[in-house]
Amino acid sequence: MQQLYQNWETAEAEEEQSKLIRVRKIFQRYPMIAALKAVLATANNDENWRNVRPPLSPLTDLDSQALVRELGEAGFKPPKF
Repeated sequence: MQQLYQNWETAEAEEEQSKLIRVRKIFQRYPMIAALKAVLATANNDENWRNVRPPLSPLTDLDSQALVRELGEAGFKPPKF
């Protein structure tokens, strides 16, 4: 997002927008909060990030792995804290 924001008037803006849309579409196939937390848990090697409050449920291990794999294929690099 930051790349697109900083370069919205350049020739690369369309490509950056396409990448952003691809990442958003991957995320939106999963429950959003659980998906974000699963990605952060993986990126930071900290399972505590997976914790969610009821009534939410964390992603299954299989879904987490699939999400992280798909995002990696899309070139998404999650933040590390």
